[in-house]
Amino acid sequence: MIKPSITKDATSGVYGFVDSIDEKGISGWILDLDGGVNVVEVYINNVKVGEKEANLYREDIDKITGKVTNCGFFIAWKEVKINTDILSSAGFKLEILHSRTKDIIAGQYVMNSAGSIGGKGKLKQDVKICKSETSEDFISIMKNCDSENYRETEVFSMNMTLYKLNALKGGIGLVCFVHYDRDDILDDCVKNYISSLRSFGYDIVFVTTSNIDMAKNYDFIKENCAMCIIRENIGYDFYSYAIFYTMLRIYLNLYNTFIFANDSVYLISEELLHIFLQKLNRKLFEQNMDCIGALSSCERAYHIQSWFVAFKISENILRFMDDFVRNISVQNNKENIINCYEVGISQKLIQNGFKIGAVYEYNDLVVALEDNHPYCEHVRKHYANPSHFFWDKLINSDFPFIKRELLVKNPSKIVNIGLWKNLCVNKGNRNFIKAIENNIRRLLNGNSVC
Repeated sequence: MIKPSITKDATSGVYGFVDSIDEKGISGWILDLDGGVNVVEVYINNVKVGEKEANLYREDIDKITGKVTNCGFFIAWKEVKINTDILSSAGFKLEILHSRTKDIIAGQYVMNSAGSIGGKGKLKQDVKICKSETSEDFISIMKNCDSENYRETEVFSMNMTLYKLNALKGGIGLVCFVHYDRDDILDDCVKNYISSLRSFGYDIVFVTTSNIDMAKNYDFIKENCAMCIIRENIGYDFYSYAIFYTMLRIYLNLYNTFIFANDSVYLISEELLHIFLQKLNRKLFEQNMDCIGALSSCERAYHIQSWFVAFKISENILRFMDDFVRNISVQNNKENIINCYEVGISQKLIQNGFKIGAVYEYNDLVVALEDNHPYCEHVRKHYANPSHFFWDKLINSDFPFIKRELLVKNPSKIVNIGLWKNLCVNKGNRNFIKAIENNIRRLLNGNSVC
């Protein structure tokens, strides 16, 4: 594993970073303290197209290590040998590897200088790089360019940094995990959720709108995620979903499913999550569904709550998502987002003949609610948010999640929420519950947890 930063006392390991990719070439540094030669390799679409020894002066690294390292590299585009197959390729994936270990070097895999992409997505030998204000990356630029459904893709006008950490190998599913933290922290409760998804076998793309300390969190993210996208905090979660889908579209056929998930829920148990995911996949495939969520709601109209949604990959669902994602824009009004995107995607799926559902259906929860439940009468007369009004019923039914908003803000003034810890401890993992308590306490500025 290549670490993106180095300390003065480092005596072993491999360190390096891709600093920039612009119209001139690729620059960065690599330092192999385990006796290897500092050589980097350039791969496009898994084909080696260049190699360069890192022997340039790097004052910044020398100041940290206290010695002369000569570990910098610069690879001009004219040194990159792009063959005919790559020139005619519809997809375009760039990776910079350390020659000895063959590990990918993390860094700024985004374009950041003036220029444009010529042609209908065909890679030109004299390819120029997209404008800095768009911060598109190679994958986004070349995404699905020659498909029969090709249209001009939306340019995401924001600052964005992409870390390509591990190979996308395909399998049961690719998860887009969306994160935001007001204090720019990757909290333990979020790490528990991510690592539990990974241990089930999913590949994970981590998308955050917070300025997290990448050096501090790199080892965890590298261990659990294939990719990390740090983007400007504009738009809500659906905009992160759109960025993920646009950038990773060409990889989705490697997987059985792709999943939208976010950190608006706490995970109480890895074991319960795995049981839940087995139920979800069994229902998705055995009942021949196209899309399934954790929880459905009937507020506004029937829909899957968007904090956990899985799509079974097929030509039809990808064609639908191409159109849907293309129309996602930055929205600052949360009600508009719920109506247009959360409720909107479910309703449009139904209208287009797709079969959708949830592991925990709203109507089933209402029917199963005991007469002595504090909200029994209310939910039989009015539609309500099931993640709030049925929280206790869900936990007692081995639901692995509890909504963060419910514990931090309790906007519906749920009367029995003070029981949450006892119920969750009985069902969940005590370390997970402790991490949840710590997160709530921080969000409440040190005040006691409900």
